[in-house]
Amino acid sequence: MSVYFEVYEIVKGIPSGRILTYGLISNLLEKRLSAQGVGWALRALSSDKANKKYHSGNVPWHRVINSSGGVSTTRNTEMPPDLQQSLLEAEGIVFNSEGKLDMQKYLWAERLVSAVSLAILAFAVMLSLTVLPAYSKPTPDQVLQELKSGNKRYLSGKTKHFEVDSAKRELTAINGQTPVAIVLGCSDSRVPVEMVFDQGLAELFVVRVAGNVCATSELASIEYGVKYLGIPLVIVLGHSECGAVKAAVDSAVNGALLPGNLPTIMSKIAPAVAAARRSHPNEKGDQLVHSSAIANVWLSANDMLSNSTIVKEAVFSGKVKIVGAMRDIKTGVITFLGEYPQPARLMTK
Repeated sequence: MSVYFEVYEIVKGIPSGRILTYGLISNLLEKRLSAQGVGWALRALSSDKANKKYHSGNVPWHRVINSSGGVSTTRNTEMPPDLQQSLLEAEGIVFNSEGKLDMQKYLWAERLVSAVSLAILAFAVMLSLTVLPAYSKPTPDQVLQELKSGNKRYLSGKTKHFEVDSAKRELTAINGQTPVAIVLGCSDSRVPVEMVFDQGLAELFVVRVAGNVCATSELASIEYGVKYLGIPLVIVLGHSECGAVKAAVDSAVNGALLPGNLPTIMSKIAPAVAAARRSHPNEKGDQLVHSSAIANVWLSANDMLSNSTIVKEAVFSGKVKIVGAMRDIKTGVITFLGEYPQPARLMTK
C-alpha cells in the first residue's frame, strides 16, 4: 500500500469534531512520510468521486491541522481559504479570535493512545510527556541536582537538549507544560537560560529581565509557576559583568543618570549596591560590581519572598525552595550560592 493511502486510512478514521495534526500523522507512520508530506498527500486527493475509496468527499482532510491549532489556507488553490475552518465549525469545533482551536479539547487522543507505532510511544515515554503515565513531580533537591548536572554537560559540550524534535513540539502542545524549575534571570544575551542548564523545551519556566530584578510583573509570573504549575524550585540567576548592575554601581558611585525608564530598574538594584558597599567598603570597579551582583541575587530572592504570600507559604511549607546562583560569563560555570532563606531561618518563619 502506498504511504499516501496509509495517510488516507488514518484520516478516514478521525471522528467528526476531532482533529489530528500533520506531524502526529507523520509520527503514526513512523516518519516514513514527513509532516509536509502528509500535507501533500491530502492535497493529492482527487475530487473525482469515481474513485470510490479515496477522494476529497470521503476522506475528511479538513480534520488535519497544523501543530499550532490553525487551519491550512493552501490545501487547494481552487478552494476558499476559510473552507477548512467552516467545515470544522460545522462539526462543533470552536475557533478563537486568532483562528486557532483548543488542541487539548479537540485532539483525537484515543487514536494516539491506541497507536501501534512503537517508535512514537517509545519516544514519548523517553521524554516523560506521554499521556499514558501520570506525571511524577520531582522534589526541589532532585531538580537542583539535574540543573547542576546540566551545567556540567553544557560546559563539556555534551548537551542533550539543543535540538527540538517536531514530535516533542507536538507532545508539549497536546499535554501542556510541566517545567521543573522557575529561573529568574537577566536579559543579557550571553546567559541563555535553557542552554546553560542544558534543559529542553517545556522544562524551565523562565522569567528574564535586565538585572534579574523581581518587580511586580516578574513576581506575578513566578507566582503563576508556583501556584498553578506546581514548580518546586526557583533559581535566581545573576551573572558576572552584568550591565544593569554596572549601571547601578555607576549611578551610586558617580551619580550617573540614565534616560527613559531605565531608572526604574536601577532603583530595584540600588539597595543591593548599597549593601555591597557597606559589606565591602574598600572594593571598587569590577570587584564592587561583582559583589553587588551577588547581593542583587539575594535582594531579588528576598523581594519575591517578602512581597508574595503565595511564594512565602510555598517556601515555609517545604513545597518550594529558592536558590541563588551566579554564572561566570567567561567560563560558563554556574556557582550555586545556597538556599534563601537559610533552612535555620525557615524554622522561625
